Amino acid sequence: MTQNDASIQEARRAAFEAWAAQRRYPLQRDGVVVCYAARCTDEAWDAWNAALDSVEVKLPEVEYFGDYWSGGYAIKKEDVAEAIQAAGIKVKP
Repeated sequence: MTQNDASIQEARRAAFEAWAAQRRYPLQRDGVVVCYAARCTDEAWDAWNAALDSVEVKLPEVEYFGDYWSGGYAIKKEDVAEAIQAAGIKVKP
């Protein structure tokens, strides 16, 4: 797992646990065989990840303007990708 994958997992877990806490899911972690001690929470976590894994965002190509030396661009791809990944969503390379 890369550092980027780890930060995506952290963002996902934080969002999931906030959602689960509002619905009073037990959040104790097992750490041995499953991620969460309660089966309902563990299954909800698996479903949460499956749903997010099914979504990928393909970013548009960067459109440059100005001359070669101006370095202007219409969108900074890295910033957009970072924002999307911070939400726990994968970005296609």
